[in-house]
Amino acid sequence: MTRRCDIFCRVVDNYGDIGVCWRLARQLGAEHGWHVRLFVDDLASFARIAPEIQVDKPQQRWGFTEIFAWKSASIKDFDPEIDLVIEAFACELPDWYVSAMADIAQRKRAPAWINLEYLSAEPWIDSHHLLPSPHPKFGLTKHFFFPGFTPTSGGLLRERHVTPPQATWPQTNAAGQIRAYVFGYPTFRTDALVEALLQSPRFHHVDVAAGSLPAAAQLAKRYPDKLRERAFVPQPAFDEVLHDADFLVVRGEDSFVRAQWAGRPFVWQIYPQADDAHLVKLNAFLARYCVGLSSAAAAALRTLWEALSDSARDPSATAFLPMLAALEAVWPELEVHAGCWARDLMARNDLATRLVAWLESERKNP
Repeated sequence: MTRRCDIFCRVVDNYGDIGVCWRLARQLGAEHGWHVRLFVDDLASFARIAPEIQVDKPQQRWGFTEIFAWKSASIKDFDPEIDLVIEAFACELPDWYVSAMADIAQRKRAPAWINLEYLSAEPWIDSHHLLPSPHPKFGLTKHFFFPGFTPTSGGLLRERHVTPPQATWPQTNAAGQIRAYVFGYPTFRTDALVEALLQSPRFHHVDVAAGSLPAAAQLAKRYPDKLRERAFVPQPAFDEVLHDADFLVVRGEDSFVRAQWAGRPFVWQIYPQADDAHLVKLNAFLARYCVGLSSAAAAALRTLWEALSDSARDPSATAFLPMLAALEAVWPELEVHAGCWARDLMARNDLATRLVAWLESERKNP
């Protein structure tokens, strides 16, 4: 049976939200044979990672996925045969859509409905994964789907073609030089870290994603042979960009996961939240990721990650230099650890596979 799925996405962080939704939509169609429709409120941001998208077209198809401009969609676009509705990151479905689901429920079984949550390594998500939430008015039930790093969570997005990194170490060249790729938030901390990378003799080349470095032009003049600004690439090609580097600085959620599949040492610049609430998520991941590392390697990672994401700190390039030196001192260990971490995670089912299995289980139960 061909399952039918609608995904709703509001673009909050430019590319992170739509990056996750677009990857999930493509995988459900290509690997599981689902008919997927993606409703997006910002086609311009979407087009940065999917240049085939026509921003002025309210309805279009790409591959296995139909794409709708959210503001142009209405009750006429509701599919009465829908099996699963995904409300990405608590974006809230349109009222007309919820009413249509409730109307269906009066005559036959309502579609399954999930809120796809943000990825977190916090321990509490396992007990909250797939918890039901009844709608206060219509009696529909929504379930919370939590991506995560454990077998009892929702798992991580990973297509079938993504294979474990080779167990040949070290990855850096014979001279021990390190190539860096930076896709961070455009903040002064990102500028400072990149300047430190450029000053460090061990990092012989630094690529930065276009638009993610406020001081890119200034630094390019000072380090013309070491710094390169790279244009955005279609999402399927992003993995190749990551694999071309030895050290990664990534942000958000989608690039965070892809850096782990690349099996490279990396830094995650987590999306900042009020009162530094994001640091709880950052530390929860580090608590998992650093298991098995020496105290020196764990401290080197933790110090650099926190410096890039903690608003209470004001690091300059000078402040970042000793952090990079500490990282370089344990570099071979970090390379081996990154590869082992990726292979361990890949031994588990991916998010789309777990989602498909859950839906089939739901459909079997009366």
